[in-house]
Amino acid sequence: MLRYEPSSTAPSDWQGRPIPELGGIVLDFVDGALRLTRPNGLKAGSFTELAASEIRRADEAEARAVQAERRATELAERLRSLGHDTDS
Repeated sequence: MLRYEPSSTAPSDWQGRPIPELGGIVLDFVDGALRLTRPNGLKAGSFTELAASEIRRADEAEARAVQAERRATELAERLRSLGHDTDS
Protein backbone atom coordinates (compact mmCIF):
# COMPACT_ATOMS: atom_id res chain seq x y z
CA MET A 1 0.00 0.00 0.00
CA LEU A 2 1.07 3.52 -0.61
CA ARG A 3 0.43 6.76 1.25
CA TYR A 4 0.21 10.11 -0.47
CA GLU A 5 2.00 13.07 1.04
CA PRO A 6 -0.05 16.28 0.73
CA SER A 7 2.95 18.23 -0.56
CA SER A 8 4.01 15.72 -3.21
CA THR A 9 2.49 14.04 -6.21
CA ALA A 10 4.33 10.75 -5.76
CA PRO A 11 3.10 8.25 -3.15
CA SER A 12 5.45 7.23 -0.37
CA ASP A 13 5.71 3.69 0.95
CA TRP A 14 4.42 3.75 4.54
CA GLN A 15 4.79 0.07 5.36
CA GLY A 16 7.19 -0.42 8.28
CA ARG A 17 7.74 3.30 8.83
CA PRO A 18 6.32 5.53 11.58
CA ILE A 19 3.33 7.58 10.47
CA PRO A 20 3.44 10.99 12.19
CA GLU A 21 -0.21 11.76 11.37
CA LEU A 22 -1.20 8.65 13.37
CA GLY A 23 0.93 9.42 16.42
CA GLY A 24 4.00 7.57 15.17
CA ILE A 25 2.44 4.13 14.88
CA VAL A 26 3.92 1.68 12.41
CA LEU A 27 1.72 -0.38 10.10
CA ASP A 28 2.92 -3.64 8.55
CA PHE A 29 1.45 -6.63 6.82
CA VAL A 30 2.18 -9.86 8.72
CA ASP A 31 0.81 -13.13 7.35
CA GLY A 32 -1.64 -11.20 5.20
CA ALA A 33 -3.01 -9.17 8.13
CA LEU A 34 -2.43 -5.50 8.80
CA ARG A 35 -0.58 -5.12 12.12
CA LEU A 36 -0.12 -2.01 14.23
CA THR A 37 2.96 -1.32 16.38
CA ARG A 38 2.84 1.54 18.86
CA PRO A 39 5.75 4.02 19.15
CA ASN A 40 6.85 2.32 22.39
CA GLY A 41 7.32 -0.94 20.47
CA LEU A 42 4.22 -2.73 21.75
CA LYS A 43 2.47 -4.80 19.13
CA ALA A 44 -1.21 -3.93 19.05
CA GLY A 45 -2.24 -6.84 16.86
CA SER A 46 -4.44 -6.89 13.81
CA PHE A 47 -7.31 -4.49 13.38
CA THR A 48 -9.70 -7.42 13.85
CA GLU A 49 -8.04 -8.22 17.20
CA LEU A 50 -8.15 -4.54 18.18
CA ALA A 51 -11.86 -4.30 17.33
CA ALA A 52 -12.61 -7.48 19.28
CA SER A 53 -10.63 -6.15 22.24
CA GLU A 54 -12.53 -2.83 22.19
CA ILE A 55 -15.88 -4.63 21.97
CA ARG A 56 -14.90 -6.83 24.93
CA ARG A 57 -13.73 -3.76 26.90
CA ALA A 58 -17.01 -1.94 26.18
CA ASP A 59 -19.04 -4.99 27.21
CA GLU A 60 -17.10 -5.26 30.48
CA ALA A 61 -17.61 -1.54 31.18
CA GLU A 62 -21.33 -1.88 30.52
CA ALA A 63 -21.54 -4.88 32.87
CA ARG A 64 -19.75 -2.88 35.60
CA ALA A 65 -22.17 0.03 35.10
CA VAL A 66 -25.20 -2.26 35.37
CA GLN A 67 -23.75 -3.82 38.53
CA ALA A 68 -23.07 -0.38 40.04
CA GLU A 69 -26.63 0.76 39.27
CA ARG A 70 -28.03 -2.40 40.85
CA ARG A 71 -25.89 -1.86 43.95
CA ALA A 72 -26.96 1.80 44.20
CA THR A 73 -30.62 0.77 43.99
CA GLU A 74 -30.13 -1.86 46.69
CA LEU A 75 -28.40 0.66 48.98
CA ALA A 76 -31.12 3.26 48.41
CA GLU A 77 -33.79 0.68 49.29
CA ARG A 78 -31.86 -0.26 52.42
CA LEU A 79 -31.56 3.38 53.49
CA ARG A 80 -35.29 3.93 52.89
CA SER A 81 -36.06 0.89 55.04
CA LEU A 82 -34.00 2.50 57.82
CA GLY A 83 -36.05 5.70 57.53
CA HIS A 84 -33.64 7.85 55.49
CA ASP A 85 -34.83 10.06 52.64
CA THR A 86 -32.78 9.02 49.59
CA ASP A 87 -34.29 11.63 47.27
CA SER A 88 -32.54 14.58 48.88
